Amino acid sequence: MNIGINNNYNNHVNFGMSVLIKENAHSVIKDQTSKMSKKGYEKFWNKLDEIVSRQEGKEPNIIIGKAKHRNALVAEVADNNPQTAIKNYVTAQGLIHRNGSLKFLQRAEKKADRIGDANIRLERYSTPENEHIYSGVVTEEPIISGLGEGL
Repeated sequence: MNIGINNNYNNHVNFGMSVLIKENAHSVIKDQTSKMSKKGYEKFWNKLDEIVSRQEGKEPNIIIGKAKHRNALVAEVADNNPQTAIKNYVTAQGLIHRNGSLKFLQRAEKKADRIGDANIRLERYSTPENEHIYSGVVTEEPIISGLGEGL
Protein backbone atom coordinates (compact mmCIF):
# COMPACT_ATOMS: atom_id res chain seq x y z
CA MET A 1 0.00 0.00 0.00
CA ASN A 2 1.43 3.34 -1.11
CA ILE A 3 0.21 6.39 0.78
CA GLY A 4 1.35 9.76 -0.52
CA ILE A 5 1.29 13.03 1.32
CA ASN A 6 0.50 16.21 -0.56
CA ASN A 7 2.84 18.95 0.62
CA ASN A 8 1.60 21.44 -1.98
CA TYR A 9 0.22 24.33 0.05
CA ASN A 10 -0.60 26.40 -3.04
CA ASN A 11 -3.81 24.48 -3.73
CA HIS A 12 -6.34 26.67 -1.97
CA VAL A 13 -9.96 25.65 -2.42
CA ASN A 14 -12.23 28.46 -1.31
CA PHE A 15 -15.86 27.41 -1.52
CA GLY A 16 -18.20 30.34 -1.22
CA MET A 17 -15.43 32.91 -1.59
CA SER A 18 -15.91 35.59 -4.14
CA VAL A 19 -12.82 37.81 -3.89
CA LEU A 20 -9.67 35.83 -4.63
CA ILE A 21 -6.13 37.23 -4.65
CA LYS A 22 -3.55 35.63 -6.92
CA GLU A 23 -0.08 35.16 -5.48
CA ASN A 24 1.43 37.48 -8.10
CA ALA A 25 -0.59 40.33 -6.55
CA HIS A 26 0.92 39.83 -3.11
CA SER A 27 4.18 41.60 -3.99
CA VAL A 28 2.30 44.53 -5.57
CA ILE A 29 0.09 44.92 -2.50
CA LYS A 30 3.09 44.76 -0.14
CA ASP A 31 5.03 47.24 -2.28
CA GLN A 32 2.15 49.71 -2.43
CA THR A 33 1.18 49.46 1.23
CA SER A 34 4.78 49.76 2.43
CA LYS A 35 4.89 53.29 0.95
CA MET A 36 1.76 54.44 2.79
CA SER A 37 1.33 56.39 5.98
CA LYS A 38 0.03 54.48 8.97
CA LYS A 39 -3.45 55.97 8.41
CA GLY A 40 -3.40 55.14 4.68
CA TYR A 41 -2.18 51.63 5.43
CA GLU A 42 -5.06 50.96 7.82
CA LYS A 43 -7.56 52.55 5.44
CA PHE A 44 -6.39 50.29 2.58
CA TRP A 45 -6.78 47.08 4.59
CA ASN A 46 -10.13 48.17 6.08
CA LYS A 47 -11.55 48.95 2.61
CA LEU A 48 -10.26 45.65 1.23
CA ASP A 49 -11.77 43.76 4.18
CA GLU A 50 -15.12 45.52 3.66
CA ILE A 51 -15.24 44.59 -0.03
CA VAL A 52 -14.26 40.98 0.68
CA SER A 53 -16.93 40.59 3.37
CA ARG A 54 -19.64 42.21 1.17
CA GLN A 55 -18.81 39.80 -1.65
CA GLU A 56 -18.35 36.70 0.52
CA GLY A 57 -20.37 33.79 -0.83
CA LYS A 58 -21.60 35.74 -3.85
CA GLU A 59 -21.04 34.91 -7.46
CA PRO A 60 -19.41 35.71 -9.82
CA ASN A 61 -15.86 35.69 -8.51
CA ILE A 62 -13.60 38.73 -8.48
CA ILE A 63 -9.98 37.77 -9.02
CA ILE A 64 -7.25 40.26 -8.10
CA GLY A 65 -3.91 39.90 -9.85
CA LYS A 66 -0.87 41.82 -11.08
CA ALA A 67 -1.05 43.80 -14.32
CA LYS A 68 1.02 42.34 -17.17
CA HIS A 69 3.15 45.34 -18.04
CA ARG A 70 3.31 47.43 -14.88
CA ASN A 71 3.40 47.19 -11.12
CA ALA A 72 -0.33 47.67 -10.61
CA LEU A 73 -3.31 45.61 -9.53
CA VAL A 74 -6.12 44.39 -11.79
CA ALA A 75 -9.47 42.85 -10.94
CA GLU A 76 -11.22 40.39 -13.23
CA VAL A 77 -14.89 39.48 -12.88
CA ALA A 78 -15.56 35.98 -14.20
CA ASP A 79 -19.21 35.10 -14.91
CA ASN A 80 -20.20 31.95 -13.04
CA ASN A 81 -22.90 30.78 -15.45
CA PRO A 82 -21.09 28.88 -18.24
CA GLN A 83 -24.19 28.51 -20.44
CA THR A 84 -24.77 32.27 -20.72
CA ALA A 85 -21.41 33.68 -19.66
CA ILE A 86 -20.36 37.05 -20.95
CA LYS A 87 -16.79 38.16 -21.57
CA ASN A 88 -14.78 38.65 -18.37
CA TYR A 89 -14.71 42.23 -17.15
CA VAL A 90 -11.22 43.50 -16.34
CA THR A 91 -10.39 46.77 -14.59
CA ALA A 92 -7.06 48.05 -13.28
CA GLN A 93 -5.57 50.63 -11.00
CA GLY A 94 -5.06 53.93 -12.78
CA LEU A 95 -1.75 55.12 -14.13
CA ILE A 96 -1.74 58.09 -11.77
CA HIS A 97 -2.51 57.80 -8.04
CA ARG A 98 -2.57 54.00 -8.15
CA ASN A 99 -0.69 53.34 -4.92
CA GLY A 100 -3.27 51.96 -2.55
CA SER A 101 -6.26 52.94 -4.65
CA LEU A 102 -9.08 50.40 -4.56
CA LYS A 103 -11.39 52.22 -6.98
CA PHE A 104 -10.68 49.51 -9.56
CA LEU A 105 -11.94 46.90 -7.10
CA GLN A 106 -15.07 48.92 -6.35
CA ARG A 107 -15.82 49.02 -10.12
CA ALA A 108 -15.32 45.26 -10.29
CA GLU A 109 -17.62 44.80 -7.30
CA LYS A 110 -20.41 46.77 -9.01
CA LYS A 111 -20.01 44.74 -12.20
CA ALA A 112 -19.99 41.45 -10.26
CA ASP A 113 -23.15 42.46 -8.41
CA ARG A 114 -24.91 43.27 -11.69
CA ILE A 115 -23.86 40.01 -13.37
CA GLY A 116 -24.81 37.96 -10.29
CA ASP A 117 -28.19 39.68 -10.03
CA ALA A 118 -28.88 39.14 -13.74
CA ASN A 119 -28.01 35.43 -13.41
CA ILE A 120 -30.41 35.07 -10.46
CA ARG A 121 -33.20 36.93 -12.26
CA LEU A 122 -32.74 34.93 -15.47
CA GLU A 123 -33.06 31.66 -13.56
CA ARG A 124 -36.67 32.58 -12.77
CA TYR A 125 -37.69 32.40 -16.42
CA SER A 126 -38.43 29.26 -18.39
CA THR A 127 -36.47 28.41 -21.50
CA PRO A 128 -38.16 26.91 -24.56
CA GLU A 129 -37.81 23.26 -25.41
CA ASN A 130 -37.70 22.06 -29.01
CA GLU A 131 -41.42 21.21 -28.97
CA HIS A 132 -42.18 24.83 -27.97
CA ILE A 133 -40.24 26.23 -30.91
CA TYR A 134 -41.65 24.13 -33.75
CA SER A 135 -45.25 23.35 -33.00
CA GLY A 136 -45.69 20.85 -35.85
CA VAL A 137 -43.80 22.92 -38.42
CA VAL A 138 -40.27 21.97 -39.35
CA THR A 139 -38.13 24.65 -40.93
CA GLU A 140 -34.55 24.48 -42.10
CA GLU A 141 -33.47 27.78 -40.49
CA PRO A 142 -34.54 28.78 -36.99
CA ILE A 143 -36.25 32.15 -36.73
CA ILE A 144 -34.36 33.08 -33.57
CA SER A 145 -30.60 32.60 -33.40
CA GLY A 146 -29.59 29.58 -31.32
CA LEU A 147 -33.07 28.02 -31.25
CA GLY A 148 -33.78 24.69 -32.83
CA GLU A 149 -30.13 23.71 -33.09
CA GLY A 150 -29.64 20.02 -33.50
CA LEU A 151 -32.83 19.44 -35.50
